[in-house]
Amino acid sequence: MKVSRILISILLLLLIPLGMRAHDNIYGIDDGCYAAYQEAVMSKGSPEFSQLLSVLYSMCDKAGDKKALCLATLLEMSEASLEGNGEALDVAFEKAKEAALDGGYNQYYFHAYGIRVTFTFNQRQIVKALRIIDEMRNESERLHDDYGYWDAARILGKINMAMQRKESARGNYLQAIDIYKKTTSAAVKRQPLASTYLSLANTYPFDSEDQYECLQNALQYSKSPSDTLDYNMYMARYCAITGDYKNYARLRDICMLDDNLGAVHERVDLLKCIDLALENDWDGVSNIVGRMASYTNIEYVQTLAEKKGAIGISNLCLKKMVTFLETSGADESQYLLSEYYAQLGTDLLNQELVRKTKSLNTLLLIIIALVFTTVTAFAVGLYSYFKSLVREKNLAEEANQIKVTFVQNMSHEIRTPLNAIVGFSQLLGLPDGFLTEQEKSQYASYVRNNSDLLTMLIDDILDISDLEHGNYRVVLDECKCNELCRNAMSTVEYRVPGGVEYNFTTDVPEDYTFTSDAKRIQQVLINYLTNSCKHTETGSITLNCSLQENPGSLTFSVADTGTGISAENAEKVFNRFTKLDEFKQGSGLGLNICITVADKLGGKVFLDKNYGRCANEEAKGARFVFILYLNQQ
Repeated sequence: MKVSRILISILLLLLIPLGMRAHDNIYGIDDGCYAAYQEAVMSKGSPEFSQLLSVLYSMCDKAGDKKALCLATLLEMSEASLEGNGEALDVAFEKAKEAALDGGYNQYYFHAYGIRVTFTFNQRQIVKALRIIDEMRNESERLHDDYGYWDAARILGKINMAMQRKESARGNYLQAIDIYKKTTSAAVKRQPLASTYLSLANTYPFDSEDQYECLQNALQYSKSPSDTLDYNMYMARYCAITGDYKNYARLRDICMLDDNLGAVHERVDLLKCIDLALENDWDGVSNIVGRMASYTNIEYVQTLAEKKGAIGISNLCLKKMVTFLETSGADESQYLLSEYYAQLGTDLLNQELVRKTKSLNTLLLIIIALVFTTVTAFAVGLYSYFKSLVREKNLAEEANQIKVTFVQNMSHEIRTPLNAIVGFSQLLGLPDGFLTEQEKSQYASYVRNNSDLLTMLIDDILDISDLEHGNYRVVLDECKCNELCRNAMSTVEYRVPGGVEYNFTTDVPEDYTFTSDAKRIQQVLINYLTNSCKHTETGSITLNCSLQENPGSLTFSVADTGTGISAENAEKVFNRFTKLDEFKQGSGLGLNICITVADKLGGKVFLDKNYGRCANEEAKGARFVFILYLNQQ
C-alpha cells in the first residue's frame, strides 16, 4: 500500500502540466521540483518521506536546479532534527552547505547553521550550540555576507530568551535590527522585521513604554496577516495590563475573529485568562494557567495578577515558572531559580506578615484594654531573649561535641598506624638472623603503608584548616587527562586488596589536554580510589574518564564492587566527619574535601544513585562521579 502510494505520487508529479503548478511556486524553482518538494514536505515524519526525498533529489539533478537542491538538503536536515538523529543531521548539514555555496545561495548556507544550532540547543548542549553560532559568524565574515550576522543575532536572542536571560536577548535582537537597517543584502531585507520587534518587546516589562514602542515598530514593518495578528495579540495584552480596557476589548474581538488564531491555540487561552482576570474570576484563571505551556504567557498572567492584588494566582504562576525552569535542563537556567524562589518566598512571607500583623494588632488592643502593655512586652522580650540564649547554647554544645568527636576519631585513627610503625620498626631493628629477608621486606612494606596512611590523615586535617582560613588555592596549568588518571592510580595501587582487579578505562584521546589544577583533580581521584579500596574485598575497582558521558565536560568516575552505600546515606556520605563504617580507617574528611575541590575547579561531585546498592539494596558496589565543566575553566 505504501509503495503504491509513492508510485502514484511520482506519476502524478510527472503527468500534471507545469502550468497548473507554476502559480504556487513561491521559490521560483523548477515546477516539477517544486511539486516534488511540496510532496516531501507534506510527508515529513512519515515512512514515505525517505522515498519522496529521493525522488526530489533525482528531479533536482535532472532539472539542474541548484536552488531546489538547496531546499532539498534543508528539508533532509529538518527531518533528521525532527527524528532526533544527530548523525544524520550532521551528514545533511555538510550536504546543505556544499549545495548552498555551489549555487551561490548564502541565505540557505546560514539557514542550515540555524537548523543545526536549534537542534543542538534542544539537545541541551548549550556550549556546543554557542560554538556553532560563533562558527556561523566567522563564516559570515569570510563570505562577506550580512545574512549570517543577522541570523546569528536572532538565534542567539531566542536561546537567551529560552533561558530567560532577557537583557542578553534584548542586546541580540537590537543587534539584528541594526544589521537589518544598515545592510544592503536583499536576502536580509526580504525577512520579516516585525517578528524581531515582537521578540524584542518580550524582553521588556509588559506594561513599559519600551514594549509599547516595540509594538508600534512591529506594526510599521508588518507585511502579512500573521504579522498583523501577532501585533494585535501583543497590543491587546499591553492594553489589558495598562488598564486600557476599551482598546483591549476591541483588539480581543479582532483576534478572536481572525481565522489564523486557531480554536485551541494557547493564545485563545491567554485572551480568556485576561477576560476572567478583569472579571476577578481567579478560579477560572487558575484552571487555565494549569494547562498553559508558554513561559511568557504564564509570566504575563503572574504580572497581571500581581498588579490586581491576586497574590494567590501570582504565587501559582511563580511556582509554575520555577517548575518550568527546573525541568528545562539548561545549566544557565539554574541561576534564575534562586531569583524566582526568592521572589516567591518574599510574596509568601509578605502574606504571612500581613496575617501576623493583624493578629498582633488585635492582641495589642486587648493588652491596651487590660493595661498589660508593659508587662506583656517585657514578657515577650524576655522569652525571645531566653530562646536566643537556648539556641546559642545548643549551637555551642553541638560545635563542642563535633570537636570532641573529631579529637576522639583522630586519636584512634592516628594511634593505629603509629602503633604499627613503632612495632614493625622495632622488629626491623632486631639483630641479624632473627628475621628472614622476606619478613624484613614485608615489615618494611607495613611501615611504608602505615606511614602513608598517617600522612594522608594529616594532609586531610591540614586541607580542612586551609579551607577554614581561606588559604586553599588552585593553580591552573595544562593537564594531560589520561596521564593524571594513571598517576592517581599508581599512588593508590599498593592499597588495592589482593585479588581485586584494578582497572583504568577512558574514551579520551591520549594527547588530549585541558586547563585546570592536576594536583587537585588527582586529590579527588585518590580520595575516591582510597575509599573504594577500604570497602572492596573482591571483584574490581575501575577508574573511568569520559568526554562522551556529559558532552562539554570531563567525567571522572570510580566504580567498585564493594559493600556499597544505601540510598538513604547517599547524601550523608559527603558530610564532614561522617564515617558509615566505624571499623574502617579514615578521618571522615576525604569525601567532604572533594566537594570543595570540585567547587573551586568549577565542577561537582556526587554518588551515582543509579548504580550498585544505591539503586538496589540487594546489589553491591558504589560509583562516585566527578564532573569537570570545561567551559568554566
